[in-house]
Amino acid sequence: MNRNSLAAGVVSASGIEVASASGQTALDLTAAMASCLGHRHPAVIEAVQSAAESHLGCGPPLPTANLAGPLPGTIDPSSLGGPFPDFAAVWLQPSAAEANELAIRIARSSPRENRGDGRADPSTPDLPYRIITLLGADHGDTLACRSAGGRFAAQLDLGPLAAGFRHVAPGDLRGLEKAIDGQTAAIMLAPVDWSRGGISLDAAYFDQIRQLCDAHQLWLIVDETRLPAAISGEWFYHQSQGWSADLVTASAGWTGGLPGGLVLASAALSQQLPGVADGKPSTDAQAADYPLLSQVVAATAATVAALGGPRSADQLAADWSQRLGELVTGFEFVADVSTVGLGTILRFDIAAAEVVDACAGVGLRMIATDETTALICLPLTVTTDQIDTILNRLAQGLESIERETIES
Repeated sequence: MNRNSLAAGVVSASGIEVASASGQTALDLTAAMASCLGHRHPAVIEAVQSAAESHLGCGPPLPTANLAGPLPGTIDPSSLGGPFPDFAAVWLQPSAAEANELAIRIARSSPRENRGDGRADPSTPDLPYRIITLLGADHGDTLACRSAGGRFAAQLDLGPLAAGFRHVAPGDLRGLEKAIDGQTAAIMLAPVDWSRGGISLDAAYFDQIRQLCDAHQLWLIVDETRLPAAISGEWFYHQSQGWSADLVTASAGWTGGLPGGLVLASAALSQQLPGVADGKPSTDAQAADYPLLSQVVAATAATVAALGGPRSADQLAADWSQRLGELVTGFEFVADVSTVGLGTILRFDIAAAEVVDACAGVGLRMIATDETTALICLPLTVTTDQIDTILNRLAQGLESIERETIES
């Protein structure tokens, strides 16, 4: 069997089961990246059909003479099924990268005089604009997002980058504090370090960043666009770690695999924004701009809530973590396993691509997030029987690597 035949492309999917153009089938261990409910969930299909029967949006916005116009209208979080009690406003965007761009714009739209930071300086602009991010970060493929990210390889051959970003090394709290000045508006980071394959940031480090933001009156932007919704045991990953944020961007798991992104703002930040705090959220306008996305997100949230919320999978997640941990202890080339809810990062002493290929050979679809790390993220709808099958096949895949190593 061609272990890489799944790479030819998935042509059909349902739940966690996928099929390729060649007719090969597999269990998709990253199904939650498309939807936290799995592929082609009936609620998502119904939402897409409903939007298609009415209209799919009004197309790109027309140019406006008021280039410095207000932020787009927001959606009241309660209109999306009520999964966002920690947030006062939601914006929909056509993509994850555009969600990150909007978050940057929002952070820069807080008038200095309203922040109460006592750092007014007539020689600096009225609005703070600088965003501090982490080296190795990846916030998307637009020019502003690549400028914000600290991956210099992704910035080559782009010409002049967007201004207003400073990068510090992950874990360097002193360097981070020194980078803050009177023009700093926010700190932006992902709660996992994708430069190391998706390893979660240390809780104490994140807490110290939160304290720095509070002390210097900065907004904290948390980029969760690549972290699937709800499977951590909370609606958002950072909540499962006990952290708080002023702005959160999200995409994975919310959109049914379609393009789209969300930006969520805390009550404290919403009260500072011109055009948002002044009036009621213009839910109708945002829903009209993005009818497909709004209906899919609302259907996803409502279905998760009907299942009992993100906590409904707690016992299943606990069993998954325990059984997976017991399984991998028998293989010396598995260096570490880290599980949060139904999401798992596996680190190896060998190339992760080798493990991905071996798993494809036994009917499992997973992805490598760097040279030695692989990601598994199961949807909330995964069954006990499916987990049994996954673990049995994973054991076969790892055993095949072990045999090949011995034979070579």
